[in-house]
Amino acid sequence: MHITKVRARDVRRDKHADRVSGVLLLETESGQISLNVTAPAKEASDDALWLDALRQLRRLPEFRRDVTRITLAASALDGMCAEA
Repeated sequence: MHITKVRARDVRRDKHADRVSGVLLLETESGQISLNVTAPAKEASDDALWLDALRQLRRLPEFRRDVTRITLAASALDGMCAEA
């Protein structure tokens, strides 16, 4: 899977749980995948949310068995949270 663009939506901070969560939309050559992501508030950054998305993708059977590789376009993360 080649990810061409990553966009964040509905990013919010939960002060009670001390977490940041949102939805990452991953655009690929064949469509779009949406993942609910979360990160501890003290680690909250675009990178932390992206790393949670990668963690989830790697748990899917087609990636866990190393049948499909995950690649990322050089500009895929540019402006990820600009529209959040």
